[in-house]
Amino acid sequence: MTCDKFPRVCRLKSSSGPDCCKKNCVNVKSDKLNCGMCGYKCKYTEICCKGSCVNINFDKRHCGACKNKCKKGQYCFKTNMKTLIRIIFLVLAIMLMALTIITNADLIATVPNQPTTSTEAESEKAASSNSLLRGTKSRFLASRRPLTCDKNPKVCYAKGSAGSDCCKKKCVDLSSDRVNCGRCGKKCKFSELCCKGRCVNTRSDKRNCGSCNNRCNKGSSCVYGMCSYA
Repeated sequence: MTCDKFPRVCRLKSSSGPDCCKKNCVNVKSDKLNCGMCGYKCKYTEICCKGSCVNINFDKRHCGACKNKCKKGQYCFKTNMKTLIRIIFLVLAIMLMALTIITNADLIATVPNQPTTSTEAESEKAASSNSLLRGTKSRFLASRRPLTCDKNPKVCYAKGSAGSDCCKKKCVDLSSDRVNCGRCGKKCKFSELCCKGRCVNTRSDKRNCGSCNNRCNKGSSCVYGMCSYA
């Protein structure tokens, strides 16, 4: 059983977490590969604390470990000699790159600029404008992408959600959804309703007569959705 078909398996005691990401149960509050949402990976130097990627070597609120806050006025610096050497080499490499860029810029400045025609200038201006418009449009479209539960399972726990389970990128309630009754994709027949994750015929079911959880009294029967119909 995988959680994309049976989301409730992630709520078992032996589960790795309550959230479902790519058919695996995870905890998006602490999983480095799914931090805060499915597929969001923390960097090599970071861990996942409360759904956010943090660097415990320098973060005052998570110094050395999650939720380990430094006292007021203190700072966080926890690293070993290997990490310190890497930082020094990284700083030196950045300084060397900056020096190379400055040198190249000075050389370019000494070369006389070639005159450009008005046609070339106009074409360059138009290309730059089109590139800017494409970039703006793509960023606008990206910002309008809705959050789906396959990437961010927490949306199914928000107020106004249709249910706490995720089926095909939609939040549903497996205990009452006729199209996903008990598990994702399990459809009830036209004459049936979904009651506590089971498809039942409320016209004849004594435990769900007329509606879910409406039990008929002992000795009576359910006919056409009514108990002891005569």
